[in-house]
Amino acid sequence: MVIPTESALAQGKRGGERGHFPSGRASTMHVRGPQYGTIRNRVPTGAKQMNFRGETFHWHNGVYYHPNGKRFVVVRPPIGLRIGVLPIDCFMLTIGAIPYYYYYGTFYTTVNNEYEVVDPPVGALVEELPSDCEEVTIDDKVYYKVDDTYYRAVVDKRNKIMFEVVGKSVK
Repeated sequence: MVIPTESALAQGKRGGERGHFPSGRASTMHVRGPQYGTIRNRVPTGAKQMNFRGETFHWHNGVYYHPNGKRFVVVRPPIGLRIGVLPIDCFMLTIGAIPYYYYYGTFYTTVNNEYEVVDPPVGALVEELPSDCEEVTIDDKVYYKVDDTYYRAVVDKRNKIMFEVVGKSVK
């Protein structure tokens, strides 16, 4: 079950100050990373290793890798994981009065001078969804589910299809 919530008033900026985007819009004009679930023989050179709640992750240019035997799988980072530096081409969104940062399907906010992975904020707009999203119909309306977050397709002021965060699964 999804809990749709009214959109929040939002403003977006790319890379902090380099460009402005309409209300809550996060662009995906950055270089795309590997598809979620992709298995790699090794992590990219320069990847930073971190531990979070007893698990090891490797981070490189906004993409997260998790060990899988002797290989590594591309994953979405867990909520609560923190990094010290954002990817260069991240996008800033302000939802209400809270600044968020978006890159490669992951939303962050600042906590104690670090960037913490957070749930997608209701009202945020993104141009694309990960390829592993699932189309679901609830009360005759089509939603797109990524993990436990639901998005709906909307048309922005430029007549472009965007995906708006509308709620989360109730467990």
